Amino acid sequence: HVTVDERHVQIAREQQEVTNSNSALNKHVANDCFFSSDPEILFCDLQLLPHSSKELKFSGIVPTHSPPSYRGSYIKYSYIVLVGLQRVNKPVTLINLPIRIINLPGISLVDGPKKPLSHPFAPREECINYEDYFMDKVQSLCCKRPRSFEVKTSEGLVSIVRLTKGAYRLGDPIEVNLEFGELQCVQVTLKLQALETISPESEINEGTDTRCTTHDTKTIQCIHTKSTAVTLHIPLNVVNSFSTNIVLVRWQVGWSFLFDCLIVY
Repeated sequence: HVTVDERHVQIAREQQEVTNSNSALNKHVANDCFFSSDPEILFCDLQLLPHSSKELKFSGIVPTHSPPSYRGSYIKYSYIVLVGLQRVNKPVTLINLPIRIINLPGISLVDGPKKPLSHPFAPREECINYEDYFMDKVQSLCCKRPRSFEVKTSEGLVSIVRLTKGAYRLGDPIEVNLEFGELQCVQVTLKLQALETISPESEINEGTDTRCTTHDTKTIQCIHTKSTAVTLHIPLNVVNSFSTNIVLVRWQVGWSFLFDCLIVY
């Protein structure tokens, strides 16, 4: 003989409904579409003979405010080209073609160079060299603007850290020059880190910590050394600094110094 309390069954059902609704909500948020272009029909009633092919071209513009392709700890931005095919009396077949987007903050096609047209019917794309324009913009953003930082403690100056530039491209080396002060430093460790921070309005759990990912680390022994240089390398498969209303991704060079209080000469 088994006795069932109807109140407990009702509470269990309500808890299961809440869990299912939260799971569906999280799944919907995780797969939210933030941009979709208008569909374009490339062909209709296309007939191909055996061993024959036909080349079709499609072009689209990604809005300048769109985030780059990114896969982080809390959020993921991905882009795909959705291709739909259908044969007669057959269901529609959808193919996802993943693409990678690298955005350039502050640079858009609207601000491109304005060149005079050779004749009234000349396409605008033939009159503008966007590749040279973008490369010039990137070079101007990443031109050498040296930056320096002083690392101090209550006992005095530890080191002066100098960076040859303030902005870098993906794949660039980061040259760091260290000039040590009056405090004796035994070892220094430099780390190239990417920080991911979720905005408070988009946090699912309160107090979400900033996630730190280290991409390169260099440790050098610097006892009795006045100055030294270290090179960190930015990978090509990472994402540049960007921010949206949901996430902030930024880069930093972190350092740590090791001191030896007892030095035997």
